[in-house]
Amino acid sequence: MEDSLVSERMEIKSHKGIYSVEFDDACIERFAEWDIDTTHFIVDRKVAQLYPEQLQHVLGSSSVLLLDALEANKSLEKLPGYVEFLVDKRIRRNHTLVAIGGGIMQDITSFLAATMLRGVEWIFFPTTLLSQADSCIGSKSSINCHDTKNIIGTFNPPKQIFLSTNFLNSLEQKELKSGVGEMLKVHAIA
Repeated sequence: MEDSLVSERMEIKSHKGIYSVEFDDACIERFAEWDIDTTHFIVDRKVAQLYPEQLQHVLGSSSVLLLDALEANKSLEKLPGYVEFLVDKRIRRNHTLVAIGGGIMQDITSFLAATMLRGVEWIFFPTTLLSQADSCIGSKSSINCHDTKNIIGTFNPPKQIFLSTNFLNSLEQKELKSGVGEMLKVHAIA
C-alpha cells in the first residue's frame, strides 16, 4: 500500500493581511529549494537531533540558532543574545526568519520578527500537535520577563505556515494528549 501525503492549503485573514497554512507532509524536503542566504533559522535543538537528515540543508546553513524549548529561553533577558546573533549574521529587512519547533520557538521567532528592524517576515514549521492545532493560527506571541510569564507580546502573523504530520511521529504520548486536549477545548467552546 502506498503512503499518501497530505497536501492542502487554507487562507487565514489577519489584521496584517492574509497568510496561508499549507498541510504538506513533504514540506521538510523543500528546505533544499530555499534561498538560505536571506533566511535565518530558529530551531528547537531536540527537533534538530530527531530529524538531522531531513533538516540537513537547514542545519548546514550559515544562520541557524539552535535553542532548547524551555520557558526560560523565551524570556526578555535572553532576547539580547538572539538579537546579537541575528545582527552578527547580518539580518536585513528583506530577510526571513523561519521557526522550526513548537510554541516556544514560535513565540521567540514571532517576537523577534515583529521587533527586529521594525518588522521582518517569518515562516513557521510547527512540530508539536499543540502548536499545529492551536498556537500557529492565532498569530500571538508572548515573552516572559523575570518571573512573570507571557507579560510582553505581539500579534504578528507569519507569512506562511507549513504543517507536516511527519513531525508528530516522534512526539511522546503526553505531548499528543496535550494537543488533543487543546483541540477538544476549542471544539467545546465553539
